[in-house]
Amino acid sequence: MALPISTCVGTQPQTPMAVYTSVQGRSQLEGTTAKLNALALDDSPMQISVQQIFRNHVLYDNVLSALTPASMIAESERTDPAFRLKPKRQFDESLIMLVCAHLREQQLVGFLVSAASRGVPSNNKGKGKLLEHTLTEEECVVMVSLSLSDHSIWSDPDLRRMIDESEEGWIPLNYLGSLPPLSSLSSRPLETVLAKSIRGHASDILEVRMRVTSPSRSVWYGKHKMEDEAGGYEIRRKDWEAALETCRNFTRQDWELRTVYMENIPLQYRTIPGIFLFTTKLLSKGQSALPVQKILLPPHHHDHPGDHPKCKGFALVTLARTQDAERLLEQWPWDVWRSIPPLECDSSTAEDAVKFGFRTLSKSRWDVLKEEYLAYRHKLLAIITQEEVEQQLAATEDSTDVRRSPPPPTLPAAEVSVLDASAPFPPGCLVFVRNIHPDTNKTTLRTLFSAHAFGSGASGLDYVDFNKGMETCYLRLATASHTGILEEAFRTRPVAQMQGLDSTGSLSSSGKAISIEIVDGTREEIYWSKVPEKVRREAVQKAISLSSTQSADYGNAQDIHDSTEGKRKRKRRKHNS
Repeated sequence: MALPISTCVGTQPQTPMAVYTSVQGRSQLEGTTAKLNALALDDSPMQISVQQIFRNHVLYDNVLSALTPASMIAESERTDPAFRLKPKRQFDESLIMLVCAHLREQQLVGFLVSAASRGVPSNNKGKGKLLEHTLTEEECVVMVSLSLSDHSIWSDPDLRRMIDESEEGWIPLNYLGSLPPLSSLSSRPLETVLAKSIRGHASDILEVRMRVTSPSRSVWYGKHKMEDEAGGYEIRRKDWEAALETCRNFTRQDWELRTVYMENIPLQYRTIPGIFLFTTKLLSKGQSALPVQKILLPPHHHDHPGDHPKCKGFALVTLARTQDAERLLEQWPWDVWRSIPPLECDSSTAEDAVKFGFRTLSKSRWDVLKEEYLAYRHKLLAIITQEEVEQQLAATEDSTDVRRSPPPPTLPAAEVSVLDASAPFPPGCLVFVRNIHPDTNKTTLRTLFSAHAFGSGASGLDYVDFNKGMETCYLRLATASHTGILEEAFRTRPVAQMQGLDSTGSLSSSGKAISIEIVDGTREEIYWSKVPEKVRREAVQKAISLSSTQSADYGNAQDIHDSTEGKRKRKRRKHNS
């Protein structure tokens, strides 16, 4: 039976501030804080400050609803705006004192720890914003297990070398923080928390030990800046020798056969630890010690480069055994909607899977569907782009009744020098390219076009206008003569880009040849109108400069030719006389 707050701090019920200002209240607050820290975190050096737990108004309502005795705070004080709007320091300390006294009687340590994990304020990043979800001990074990899985050791040569060359497989626990999935966390758990979690939940597969004195920081921590600690922890798999042997014998194809694409993952499991636990529960019978080897969250096309992907209900999960993958594919097929969970699965987990429409697909089949999807998406984007161009053309034609002059022709090298410096853009210097690989990049495209059209000489390619995932792009050339050279090179010697990083091109007939189209007229004007004015001016100046150089070279060559012809004629006249 919980004691009312008046029993804890005095004989008569008192207001929060009155209790806090009393000597007895302050003494109880200090003693309760120390006691709760000792009970909640055991031997962990991380201490929870009670003042940090209730430092915002969001937790105020949560605390009042969780600590039910009405005698804690009078109803008038709960609803009194003056109390709610008191300075934060006074408000928090008075409430903390009452909560601590109540917790001391009920020993609600679990509530305190969970409140701390949910409610520690963030570093001044907006009102009411809290830190990201703090990992539980079981979730910490999942993250460490994935960092030391067979697949991780196989795919990371540095990790494999460190285990192989270390003393009996021991490696620094801190090193795992630089490996996925721990590296994706913005706030990584302390080593002591990880060590405690491993000892409590994974002692059958992992071992952890503490060094009283750590070696030199450059050797132990590498170049990473770390906080000073008295020692350090080391970790290893109990079967580390067998893990190294497995990595030597496995190939990429072996892991592909063990990889399953999962879709419509239940909402409560949409984190990496959650997917691990969800998969483990579905494979509750006859599973290995580490059933899940890797969890990959495919990025969305709206994600920015460098973003850590978040689970949107689907993931690629690599399993330890092929029979586990086959079992999931059989029990949760892609094309069959289940209404009854399989008998072999954990009942509650399977019911959640059925509720959300969970289904699986093999990695090979997923790759095929992915290619089909990308091709369909590129087709739609091309149609949308074409419609936008046509709409812009129609709007341009409707906005003026002035008859436009014919588009400027592509000028030869000897005539481009007449280009006016006041021109809005360099005419004849834009081409539209089709049939490039959607997984390529600007650097690869620049190398491909420059090498194929201009060889080892100076490249006339000025800029590659390409968006990731598209099969088309625009190229800006330095002069119109370079445009002609590029178009002729790909017309007379067609090549195809077979892979995303193919920078040389292939004459293979299995792929579509790259197509070059010189853009002129209204389409050219519309394109350049979207280019910043400074870039357009620089392009015009560059075209004039290079054209003048080409004209000068052409004139010098003609003078040399005429001089040579004159000498030959004079020689003939002298000979005839």
